[in-house]
Amino acid sequence: MADIITQLPGISLPVSEISKKLSRMWQGELEPNAAAPSDFRASQMNLVIQMGLGVTVEEAEELFNTGIDLAQRYPCRIIFLCPTTDPASHDELTGKLFTQCYIGKSLRERCCCEVLLLEYSVDEPEALFNQVSIWLESDLPTYHWFHKLPLEVVTTKYTEFIQRSKRAIYDSEVDCENSECGDIDGIENLRDLADARILPYKQSIGQILSTFQLEQIFEGLKGMTIIYQPNFKGSATQIKKWLEKCLDDPMVSEEIRAGLVIELKECEVGGAEFELNFDYDNDQRFNWKRCGDHKHSEISIQIGNRKIESTVVVSAFPPAQALSEAIFFG
Repeated sequence: MADIITQLPGISLPVSEISKKLSRMWQGELEPNAAAPSDFRASQMNLVIQMGLGVTVEEAEELFNTGIDLAQRYPCRIIFLCPTTDPASHDELTGKLFTQCYIGKSLRERCCCEVLLLEYSVDEPEALFNQVSIWLESDLPTYHWFHKLPLEVVTTKYTEFIQRSKRAIYDSEVDCENSECGDIDGIENLRDLADARILPYKQSIGQILSTFQLEQIFEGLKGMTIIYQPNFKGSATQIKKWLEKCLDDPMVSEEIRAGLVIELKECEVGGAEFELNFDYDNDQRFNWKRCGDHKHSEISIQIGNRKIESTVVVSAFPPAQALSEAIFFG
């Protein structure tokens, strides 16, 4: 893990020099009538990306690139935190600085972003909090993305980070492998990236069901079953929560809600990665299945006097879009 920061883009600098270097760099050396680099650096927020132990170089690069992709749409200062258990890290903090400008469709359009990288000791959360505080742009909102940090660790060891953030993001697909991820009492600004990622699936299912009368959907309905592969557990759990919320709608009677059971069922590798079945005691059926290409879903429905057999185009949000959904809209 100690080598990950060396594999990421940026120039190595003493941590104490990074803020000074950044300030001088944005000032630039102006030519007559030339715009300063700072004119293209209109940051809207701080984004802290904090990795836990066990992240590979490939994963770190993907997270880094996701942050950059987001910054091109929503200019921000990114603080990228790489953990280490190396005792030497207690004595000297290791940092890097990465900046880059992007030209838009018009040559006059330009967006500049910056990433401040820090290697930190997992045993010193207070020291990490203090250093990150120095690097934050204090007049802008802060969003914190935790990756491969167990949720129970996040909510006990890094509570100060959560309290400071407008929203804190975790991913139940990777952060809850050995435990159940649920709502945490007293933490209202925590968002699950898995839930944001599958928004197109919920929209697809909801749009199909909206074409039927409620009475037709619930006639003979005994329950719902969500079938998923192990690596899709977090998303399947979020689908279950969404269905439960839908059933809380005042248009659904208490009698109907009381009789319905929503079951999560893990399948063996090789089966459908995600499948939603409505369980009826009559000839009706509803089946929504994610195809193996991750770009389509198969639909098989018999409700009322209507029968639908179709394949629709739908895919999960790509990383940067899922992150923006979790940050701003989730």
